[in-house]
Amino acid sequence: MKRKQAVVSGTVISVHPHRVGAQRQLAQVLEVLGGEGHRRYRVRWEDGHESIFFPGEDAVIEPVSISAPAGGSERRRGRQRHVVGS
Repeated sequence: MKRKQAVVSGTVISVHPHRVGAQRQLAQVLEVLGGEGHRRYRVRWEDGHESIFFPGEDAVIEPVSISAPAGGSERRRGRQRHVVGS
């Protein structure tokens, strides 16, 4: 996973698809599990289900804030902000 910032509870991770035409998936980190080098995360996906996620090279930390209003995405200062469903 490409990291430019620390992954903490509330961080949004984007998983890019391996197939042409497929959409990326967004997950909000609920809990950081494991130690350095063995990180995994309990996440909530956009459809509401939760799972334990072991990030691969296709996972990217999104530069977003979870403080945006619920109900999807909004435009702010030229950047798309996403909020994973609650």
